[in-house]
Amino acid sequence: MSGLWITFSVLMLATFAAVCLPFVRRLRQRSGSESSVYIAQIKEIDREESLGLLPADDAGQARLEIKRRLAATLETKEFEESEHMRRSDQVTLVAAAAAIAVGSALIYMNVGAPQVPSANRSRQVTANMPSDQAAGPAATDGGVGSVDDMIASLEARLEVSPEDVEGWRMLGWSRFRTGDVEGARQAYQKAVDLAPDDAQTLSALGESQARVAGGFVNDAAVANLQKAVSLDPGDPRARFLLGLRKEQDGDAKGALDDWIALIETAEPGAEWQDEVRTRILELSQQSGIDVAGRIPDAVLQAVGGPSPQAIVEAEEMSAQERADMIEGMVTRLDQKLRADPENLEGWMRLIRARRVLNQEDLAADALKRARSVFAADAVALMQLDDAATGAMDTPAD
Repeated sequence: MSGLWITFSVLMLATFAAVCLPFVRRLRQRSGSESSVYIAQIKEIDREESLGLLPADDAGQARLEIKRRLAATLETKEFEESEHMRRSDQVTLVAAAAAIAVGSALIYMNVGAPQVPSANRSRQVTANMPSDQAAGPAATDGGVGSVDDMIASLEARLEVSPEDVEGWRMLGWSRFRTGDVEGARQAYQKAVDLAPDDAQTLSALGESQARVAGGFVNDAAVANLQKAVSLDPGDPRARFLLGLRKEQDGDAKGALDDWIALIETAEPGAEWQDEVRTRILELSQQSGIDVAGRIPDAVLQAVGGPSPQAIVEAEEMSAQERADMIEGMVTRLDQKLRADPENLEGWMRLIRARRVLNQEDLAADALKRARSVFAADAVALMQLDDAATGAMDTPAD
């Protein structure tokens, strides 16, 4: 028993350090940190607009809102009064940390070890539906808070102007960013009610409906996705999700046909090709349907996949031989990244591959290593987190 309490005491001290030190060290950097977050968000919006993930109108509104907040941050002198935290603040902070640790001990003694299902559940949902165009919250410090501020501002604006279609669309996009898929669905539904013939909004609504359904592309989502495709036959998100519904219904051939047609018409360098190609090869292996020669060579080369000849050879292998071949490819990619850790796309491929192989521990290890490499790159961190949750970049709302 004494060993248990010694261990627990160490954990309490760790709690003090974990809670206190970041605040003590970060006060002098807070203003600059907030500015860097806003700048990273602007860069992310620029990237999504250039890739077709965000319409120009939405991108413009998002940039204006973030730039307004950035200007306010740069103008404030709130944190210039002192370079160091006042001693009284330090005492208060340590007391708060102590309360957290002691409170945790009391809760533990009364309740026992808590269950932690949420992370696994999230992985299961996103693994079933890798078409996310507006992934989760930004991984940088303060990122979620900044998006939450934007959400509050949009909600206040929409109370005054409930007919603002762009406002509802932006609110849906922002809520999706924070993982509030039900809130995103409601906002997108409002936007569709006001503008029923906007393909991108219909597509976004369909995706959020599927997310709310735990990754299943239900009939309500299908109706909106089909209408989106009728208005814009080139909408990749809607086309992917309709193919996913076929896979979920057991129509592997139909899903493969849809997804292969999708990457055949993709813009050169579209980032979502990687995820679609992975799903094609995975479903091909599971269903025994030959796709050799049907995936464009340019796509395979762009994402570093096997050659058409390798695919042909794989089709002739046993299931175990194919599994060994895939494992070998993933291992080689891991080794290359140890030698060349600055390869962001390689890290994203490795994380996704580990997840496809149900190697969650190795995927988490790859994410940890990649985040240490790109610790100073907020946009790269967001992309890595997207890969870790099974997200796929597709044109967005």
